[in-house]
Amino acid sequence: MRLPFTCSFFLIVFVGCSVEPPKNDDAAARSQEENETKSNESNSKLAAVGFSPDRNSNNVFVMSIDAEQIGTNPSEEESLTTAQTELKYSWITGKNKAELIFHSMKASMQQDGQQTMNVFTSRDHFELLQNGQQLSFDYDEANPNIQARMHDSFDTPMWELKLHKNGDEIRRKATTAPGAQQLLSNITNATLFHVRFHPTLDEWESEKELQGGNLGVATGTFMYQKLQTDKESKKVEIEVTGELTNEGSASYGEVKNAEYCVKGTQTYDLEMNDWVSGNLTIEIRYELYQHGELLADVEGTMMVVLRTEEKKVGPTP
Repeated sequence: MRLPFTCSFFLIVFVGCSVEPPKNDDAAARSQEENETKSNESNSKLAAVGFSPDRNSNNVFVMSIDAEQIGTNPSEEESLTTAQTELKYSWITGKNKAELIFHSMKASMQQDGQQTMNVFTSRDHFELLQNGQQLSFDYDEANPNIQARMHDSFDTPMWELKLHKNGDEIRRKATTAPGAQQLLSNITNATLFHVRFHPTLDEWESEKELQGGNLGVATGTFMYQKLQTDKESKKVEIEVTGELTNEGSASYGEVKNAEYCVKGTQTYDLEMNDWVSGNLTIEIRYELYQHGELLADVEGTMMVVLRTEEKKVGPTP
């Protein structure tokens, strides 16, 4: 019994993932901006994504997910799926805007202890090991279609966010580059740790999303509470708790009664005015149905880690 896996970058574009790019509506965006501006001026419940207007950081962020899930079918048969994923990305911020750049992605999966997939992709190189078949090539060796995907998806802006003067997101716009369209959904996890830090509050809330691979996007609210500030390093430790839910279609059927329980910490650097690390544990439970019949009860854990690499980044020509 094989089940879809609740891991972020599980299906890389080069092995067949497809994402419909969002539509941009200028009139709707202007209305949203007006509403968000009023809300941001009066509400301590922060937007889902935000950056300090005084951000002074050129870090490359490395987000990794180590996850496993056990599915039990009505016959009490169990199946264990494990996966490890990593996304390298950067946020380049300027006046009232932030640009998201992906640098590389990799993912591996094991089904009942057997390796089924291992993939890495960047602007310069691609490797895939799947079902005993291995494929490896550099950009110059790829066909024009794959070159377009590598060129359009990495080391170049994928998303531009318009920011309120306080740093909260007002709206976002995706790149229209044809080769990038199938990786656009990875913005969901590239924003997971990036809520605006509030220096005058001891605790606050933010709406959040988590990309669940074949299971779609889970949504909910995170609570942030300051724990302690190291005066020497000027870093603030924040406790993070929250719950996410997900109801809808999956590639294997229909997801019901999905619950994601989130606990962990994030660290904010007061000199860089940016997040520099995070550790979240996410306990997951859901039911998977196919044609109206229960396929499996699934339980799992995701260990989500954020670290940084101090490296100045920017778009590549």
